[in-house]
Amino acid sequence: MLRFIRREDLPRLVEIDQVCHPHPCTLTQFEDLLRSGVWGVLIDLDGEILGYTLASVNVDYMDVLNIAVSPTARRSGLGILLLLALLTQAKACGCYKVMLEVRISNTNAFSLYRWAGFELVGRRYRYYYNITPSGPRNYEDALVMKCLLGEDLDL
Repeated sequence: MLRFIRREDLPRLVEIDQVCHPHPCTLTQFEDLLRSGVWGVLIDLDGEILGYTLASVNVDYMDVLNIAVSPTARRSGLGILLLLALLTQAKACGCYKVMLEVRISNTNAFSLYRWAGFELVGRRYRYYYNITPSGPRNYEDALVMKCLLGEDLDL
């Protein structure tokens, strides 16, 4: 079931974020995001939260902050469901486009976004970083993508 994120869901979102991202959000960061008016939904299957997405609306466009699916639930269509929920919400808010960044190494996410109609519009050099076990930072570029939400978008 797709539903809005509630305060009591945040500890599970922290757990998902820890296995999905090199620099996961803390509980306090999630709380701050929700307090600031960030839009978020999650997938709850019989009481188990399997994935979530967060986005912010900036006047006439939506900025995707995060899409994360638990590794045990990947390749089951949940990412598509979350992405379609984002696009539907963006259109309902009167947005004309949705923007996001994705790690250049995240080819699965890149393919999902292309399938959903996103196009590559730029690159942010050394946007992300990973800390290696020996300590130095290993930088990675982000690909900037957008999806235009035309009148004929039928979600």
